Amino acid sequence: MHEVGVAECLIGQAVAAAGAHGLRRVACIGVSVGTHCGVVPHALGFAFSVLRGGTVLADARLEIMAAAGDALRLEWIEGE
Repeated sequence: MHEVGVAECLIGQAVAAAGAHGLRRVACIGVSVGTHCGVVPHALGFAFSVLRGGTVLADARLEIMAAAGDALRLEWIEGE
């Protein structure tokens, strides 16, 4: 289940972005998942929910948006 590795990478990117922007807590992150990227959205959501603990994303919601092609991208983070 490579979605675990993808979730780890997304969490790392979001934590770094939150730190760079002075966010103490992230409420939501948005991710676009291409239909041909090989990532199962449900599995990615599960991995994210398991791995986010102990970070500024501990209570964050993951919003997954379907996209055309094979891209997988962290689109935005929302926090305070």
